Amino acid sequence: MTAKNMISCMQSNDKLDGMNYDVWHLKVQFALNYGDMLGLLTSSMPAPADKDEQGRDITATEHYQENLKAYQAWFKRDSSARYTMLSCLQDDLLGEFECFPTAKDM
Repeated sequence: MTAKNMISCMQSNDKLDGMNYDVWHLKVQFALNYGDMLGLLTSSMPAPADKDEQGRDITATEHYQENLKAYQAWFKRDSSARYTMLSCLQDDLLGEFECFPTAKDM
């Protein structure tokens, strides 16, 4: 069973409601670990700067392109982790957590 299937099969009483954190934590940790996203809760990656120290555009450089690809891959995985966690919340708690920009911040 994939992490997404597991999340979609969660019963409403499995979603975080403010009173069931211990069980919810274990289930979400399992889902994130299964999707190889658990490390995203302890790390983050800033977007690469598009200017050098002198203010010159560096977007055409190979180094920038490599950093951009790494950031985009991280961003995609982080978005999946955020979605997974948001999917595991009761609807009345979504508003409290959807504003956080990264899974780590959540």
